[in-house]
Amino acid sequence: MVRMRLAATLAVALAVALALAAPAATGVEFTAEDMESDDSLWALYERWGARYEVARDAGDKLRRFGTFKDTVRRVYAAHPGDRHYVLGLNVFADMTADEFRAGFACERPADGIDAGGERYFNITPEAVGDEPPDAVDWRTRNCSGGPCVSKVKRQGDCGSCWAFAAAAAVESLNAIKGDTGLIDLSPQELVDCCDRENSGCTGGFAVKAFEYILDNDGLASLATYPYTARQGACEAADKE
Repeated sequence: MVRMRLAATLAVALAVALALAAPAATGVEFTAEDMESDDSLWALYERWGARYEVARDAGDKLRRFGTFKDTVRRVYAAHPGDRHYVLGLNVFADMTADEFRAGFACERPADGIDAGGERYFNITPEAVGDEPPDAVDWRTRNCSGGPCVSKVKRQGDCGSCWAFAAAAAVESLNAIKGDTGLIDLSPQELVDCCDRENSGCTGGFAVKAFEYILDNDGLASLATYPYTARQGACEAADKE
């Protein structure tokens, strides 16, 4: 498999990972009529479940219906102009905040582990220019003849958001500073191979993933090292 080389320094990679979020899909659409009664909300819940292929047993489904109703009302009450993100009925709509946090938020406690410190945020004027703009929307920029930001991806039932964050940052850095355009890179290689205080599908640190990428002269492409949503054996990746 081909390993993509880094086209720019990773000194600001974590900041890029946070700043280059692609716009999220709004999910299942609904109207005020869908909220008129429990019956109509249940029909919406069924439609949502079919859209995302979410299977629940009868008891769990009844319990989660209450959470789903709360989510629907919160999304409906939100005004898009009030925030820099979009709320919608996505695949997590019947999960509580605690359930989502436990499975997907990557809030792994440090427990004394050095996660990289401030050196990944050591952004100097020389790195960004003498007069950097107040804001840059990379979603609207052209990088090497194409987009600068990859599409939103799903990590599945695997606590690998740290790997996706690191891979996405390097994807965009390559597109912005290189000449290859935007190429999806492999979070699976990080899940399988990056054991620097990271634990695959049970959590990790993006900054440690950057160290792995630097020491291994890049990261395999997603096409050559596909994502499986589970930790497997580390495969050798040929360098370009």
